[in-house]
Amino acid sequence: MRLAIDLRPFLSPWISGVTVLTDALITALQAEGSWDLDFYYFAAERFELIHRRFPTVRHIPISNRWFHFRSLFGSPKLPAHFFEVLPDLIWIPDRRPFFKTEIPVVMTVHDAVPEQMPETLSFKSRLYHRFFSLQRSFRHVDAFLTPSQSTADFLKERTARPIHVSYACLPFSQLEAVKPSVEIPESFVFFLAPVDPRKGLTHLEQIVQSMPDLSVVWAGLKSYDSRFAFRGLPQSRQVIFLSEITEAEKAWLFQNAFAFLALSEMEGFDLPVLEAAHWKCPTVLSDIPVHRELFESDYFTRNFEESLKFLNFLRENEGKAPQTRFSDDPSKIARDLSLFFRSVVVHKNRESGRDGNRNDCT
Repeated sequence: MRLAIDLRPFLSPWISGVTVLTDALITALQAEGSWDLDFYYFAAERFELIHRRFPTVRHIPISNRWFHFRSLFGSPKLPAHFFEVLPDLIWIPDRRPFFKTEIPVVMTVHDAVPEQMPETLSFKSRLYHRFFSLQRSFRHVDAFLTPSQSTADFLKERTARPIHVSYACLPFSQLEAVKPSVEIPESFVFFLAPVDPRKGLTHLEQIVQSMPDLSVVWAGLKSYDSRFAFRGLPQSRQVIFLSEITEAEKAWLFQNAFAFLALSEMEGFDLPVLEAAHWKCPTVLSDIPVHRELFESDYFTRNFEESLKFLNFLRENEGKAPQTRFSDDPSKIARDLSLFFRSVVVHKNRESGRDGNRNDCT
């Protein structure tokens, strides 16, 4: 069977949770081998980074600006020659409008942030999700994929469409850790997040103010992201700010911090906690549903007072790293995902009265 994968999420040059999770699932599907994968993206200009990662990808020269403008007035019909060979299924790995088509479509919804915490999005993103809302996607999407049951439960309250939870299967490499080139104290906690209130920045500031002898290494600051430039960063000599770091430097920070801080108020998955678990770094986790779902830990915190207690303990004692509650076996994840994709195709074909061969229709 043929699976078309929409690579528009990779049009950004920056690595994100969406691209990391999508890349991991694609790698798992490639290894599973039961699908003929057709990679494509449409954009006005060719984007070389996508071609380097996916050499067989097809660039379809359709402007996204034009497509989004046209989609404001209804979903355009899929162009006749959009696919060289019509696929059995289309997978769109994040929230994006698509053409009107009889081919079954699966979309990944990574989190509920646009609906439940829109204030953490830029003005442009808020407009985007208003015009291309989740409710609107129910019209042209046949099934949904999510990275956690927490996000699936959010969707189940809004649609009867099939939903499959596909957990992360990150292929951690055994790279050699490299210390960042800045001076870092021997004892420190690690915080990895952009300047986004949803990531628990108020909680972090309270910790810093209450523990004047605590050193914090804050990485993940995005020089291109100015959504909350007005908010400013905590002005304290306790905090060492790093912008973009390499995977080797990130591994060193996880391996040498006495604790990692995962203080988010909402997440769809929270990849850094999975990385902390891999590198055996004790982690103070905010007590939110997705953290409880995905990880076992002795250090779930509901407020900054509990965080202080945990940090004081971990500074003086060897703590436990979080443990995953889910199977991250790539072969199992790929098999389950493949079965779900096939079930969507079968259901769509039964609805439309087709025999399963979609290469004669649009």
